[in-house]
Amino acid sequence: LWDLVPDVALSFFLSLVVALLIEGPFRRLEKVLIHKRASPKNQNS
Repeated sequence: LWDLVPDVALSFFLSLVVALLIEGPFRRLEKVLIHKRASPKNQNS
């Protein structure tokens, strides 16, 4: 049982880091898309 603990902790830590790395830029991009979608009259291009 204790042999699995480091693997689970490591996989959880890696998934958390990947989630943070992906979620950061994704939220920023989502804000830009929502801003453009909310104000189509200001930006016709």
